[in-house]
Amino acid sequence: MSKDTVKRVTLFDSTDLTAAEEYFSQMAQKGLMLKKYGPISHFRRSEPCKLRFSVQVIPAARGENYVKKTSEYVDLCEQAGWTCVSGAAGMYVFATDRRDVPDVVTDPQERIEAVTKQSIGGIIASFLLSLWLSIKVVGLVSNLIEGKSFASQMAYELPYSLLWLSVFLLFITKTVSFLKWRRNAKRDSAAGRAIRFYGLRASRRRRILLAVFFCLLAVSLGAFIIGLFI
Repeated sequence: MSKDTVKRVTLFDSTDLTAAEEYFSQMAQKGLMLKKYGPISHFRRSEPCKLRFSVQVIPAARGENYVKKTSEYVDLCEQAGWTCVSGAAGMYVFATDRRDVPDVVTDPQERIEAVTKQSIGGIIASFLLSLWLSIKVVGLVSNLIEGKSFASQMAYELPYSLLWLSVFLLFITKTVSFLKWRRNAKRDSAAGRAIRFYGLRASRRRRILLAVFFCLLAVSLGAFIIGLFI
């Protein structure tokens, strides 16, 4: 990796668009310009600058119609004065250094449905994974009830149980956060107000839970390695 490129973990949900915009603006002011967006984003070292960012959701899909729709959407934004910086997993990042460029405005109902479609995919994936891992939790409890030692479960059942706990926490967090956002978004739309998204401050609790998720992930991996030598 080039010395001019810096990587940062950027796990923003589709309900965290304001948080993502605030984060990318802060990074630009520090001299780190977004180069490639994703779960691990790449930033290019540059002169500190003040930029406005706009993150838009275009749910990922296959086929020529999706490619055409996305291309037309990006063209419209760029004609309005925005520059498409990067796009990944249905979320596209635009930036501009001009104050007079209007905000990217989309139909409220379409935006709610786009975010809903994007969010539901992640929620279902985390639910199915937690459901599969719950089988291992049942196995751990059954073995302990049968009198097997806790140490004997270190290699497989315990790591899987920790993984289940972390994924389940992730599923609950994402679900509650989305349902709360959708309720508020519908209220804003009905009242003719702009739809609001979670900012950095509002999403802090979920970022802490994500840190817990990765800690449990590390502990489960450690338990698996230790269990192999017991």
